[in-house]
Amino acid sequence: MKRTSRQRVAGLTVAVLLAACSGGAPSPGSAPSSGDSTQPAPPSVGGSVVQADLVEVNLQPSTYQPCRVPANPQTIEVWESVEALFVDDLRQLFDEFTDSSGIEVEVVHFTGEHEILQELAAIPADDWPDAVLAHEFAGRAMVDSQRVVPPGECQPAFSERLLPVSARANTVDGQLAAVPLWMSVPMLYVDANKLRTAGIDFSTPPSSLAELLDWSSTLVSTGASTHGLAFTEACGALVADHLMPLTGGVLIQPDNGRSQRGQRVAITEEQVQLLAEELELLKSSVERDHALYLSPDPTGFSDLLAISDPETDAAMAVHTSAALQPVLDAVDTLYQGIDVALLPIPGGGTVGTTSLWMLSSTDQAVATLAWPLADWLTTNEHLAEWSAATALVSPAVGSVGTPVLQAAWAAQPRLRAPHDAIAAVPDVASSISLVVGPWLQAMTSRSRMCTSVVNGEVEPDVAVRTFLDDVNNAIDAYEMARIDSPPSASSTLQLAVSCENGAEIAGVWIQAARSASGFAARSDDGTYAFTLDSGGAFAAHVGCGDDGGRWVSTEWSPILLGSRGELTCSGRPTVVPGVCTLL
Repeated sequence: MKRTSRQRVAGLTVAVLLAACSGGAPSPGSAPSSGDSTQPAPPSVGGSVVQADLVEVNLQPSTYQPCRVPANPQTIEVWESVEALFVDDLRQLFDEFTDSSGIEVEVVHFTGEHEILQELAAIPADDWPDAVLAHEFAGRAMVDSQRVVPPGECQPAFSERLLPVSARANTVDGQLAAVPLWMSVPMLYVDANKLRTAGIDFSTPPSSLAELLDWSSTLVSTGASTHGLAFTEACGALVADHLMPLTGGVLIQPDNGRSQRGQRVAITEEQVQLLAEELELLKSSVERDHALYLSPDPTGFSDLLAISDPETDAAMAVHTSAALQPVLDAVDTLYQGIDVALLPIPGGGTVGTTSLWMLSSTDQAVATLAWPLADWLTTNEHLAEWSAATALVSPAVGSVGTPVLQAAWAAQPRLRAPHDAIAAVPDVASSISLVVGPWLQAMTSRSRMCTSVVNGEVEPDVAVRTFLDDVNNAIDAYEMARIDSPPSASSTLQLAVSCENGAEIAGVWIQAARSASGFAARSDDGTYAFTLDSGGAFAAHVGCGDDGGRWVSTEWSPILLGSRGELTCSGRPTVVPGVCTLL
């Protein structure tokens, strides 16, 4: 069932990153525009273009700042976007730091990382805070501010304090970039009473989405509940966060974007089909009226609230473990008839972290003010105290054995479930989230992948490929926006393009950084021409072969600068764009 519910900082700025999140190129490989430039044409001429000057742009790793700890800091300013439910606990923890150190912590609250990055982009670098609390998926955008101080600069052995998977989640370009403060993982929340009524043995968690949806169907067919599984427009995460770990896959090789910038999404045809099949399962479960799709989701908790609401009467929801303490509080005070149990999702899910990103000062004499706070927060005892108060998982190796956490678990055993779930997650690349500069665009596209299927707008395989195209377009736009090429007058590209397998050129799309993007026109000599109205970097997306208005293969050039050159593409059909070679 569906329910409708001020000055740019020096160097590369966060403002550029935000601009890249606002949109990207269309997906010409999926749905070419009409017009002569996209119609099948004879293979382009071989041979070099006169005065070839195209060069591939070398995307350099990010730059980190050294740690210079001041002798007597007086105040540390922290910007955070912590969920409102945890703000009081966080400020209490900061107050304890102030009592022990004499250093005041000034806290500025935002509604999300996106709002924090917008503000950083809008103000002078001198006005930046000393640290930002943000999730690991914003890591590339944070590091690209060129102001991040890695904790290893302040204490070389710092990573030894951390669980390996939490350190892996916060590593960008070979450096532990941030100080993880807590962790979470998607889990299956169930009303155990309803599952028992339906005769479902949940001592062993479901091994696949199909099995989970079988439970959903059984709950309804036995009359145990009106609906089985409740899910929201975040269902793209529900599918991807369990399936990629389950198959051992990552969206970007080798580590979901952490070690090589500018890499495009690349998954196998089998993984595309698995994603499509699971999207179809979700859609079918809604059509069969045992699963409940809730959209929009204004509270962020609509799926969990559906379990307690007599009208919706759902029994299960996949939600972040970070919601556990608020859920238990609500059950204890309002919904005593619900017996909440937490189960691992199939594949274990991807681990998320919220971390303290230390920022260097523009004043060399002031140094890195945030280190004393980071150092104090990440002791086993302080992280255990935070975990006991919030049910958020400590990233510290030794927190589990602390008396305060053991006492909290003894008093409320269900608080241990997220810790046990994360302890079972292997320390491998598929266990951590995607990290790309345009993280917001990637997350939005992932949600749209699922909602477009559940709403009946597109077929599942089209939705998956559109998601991959959207993310790749956003990555290219982000990286091109960072390239320091001076503004120039209008220039005309002249490209010789060929498909090695002899396929006809179906179209050439120019994705430009400074200029307007569009399809290149085929010239009489077989080359492709396009006017860059403001110059700048670009990438060519080449279609080899036309199949009734759809490119048989889509291949992308590297990011390029210049105006003349030759590209050769394989022409082999691939799940995600191949790479054309610059000759």
